[in-house]
Amino acid sequence: MNEHPLHEEIGKQLLEMNLESAKYRPILDVACGNNTNEKKQQISLFVHGEKSENRLCKVDAIIIKEEDGNDAIKIIIEIEESGFHPTKICGKYLTSAIAGRYVYKGKTIPIYKNSVLFIQVIDLPKLLREKDNSKKKEQLEIIKDEINKKQIGCIKQYELIFIDKENQKDFDKFRVIIEKHLNI
Repeated sequence: MNEHPLHEEIGKQLLEMNLESAKYRPILDVACGNNTNEKKQQISLFVHGEKSENRLCKVDAIIIKEEDGNDAIKIIIEIEESGFHPTKICGKYLTSAIAGRYVYKGKTIPIYKNSVLFIQVIDLPKLLREKDNSKKKEQLEIIKDEINKKQIGCIKQYELIFIDKENQKDFDKFRVIIEKHLNI
């Protein structure tokens, strides 16, 4: 059984975008379908270097701009399929915002200040099944507005997207946001 259906669908959507033709490369966590030869790749973001005490968080996907050996993170994607509490939503944003690099197998890719689009995807059907569903979506919209008033660190723009994996229009909106940010 599929443990992370929305993660997998987001991974599929990213791979179908053919970003490589525009010199961008999506990197996916194992829950998103992991498009590398590595079986258990985790996308860890660090303050400095790659020592475990500097690791801030693990995210679900990143998009890297590949340019003559000067790669840089352009988009960070975090997918929430459960636990839609403000602390979790804000915590993923904040730990990503203060990160300075992605490190994998000795390769370091910088995350420059005020340069990244952070997309937080919320599983809409699961959100609506929560006890206080009548207020949770509105609460998350307020959080989105507040985050966008107070951007910090590497985050230039924050997007909160509610996706029903059965609704292709939700994925179309997700793709448009990415294409617009990458100018493709």
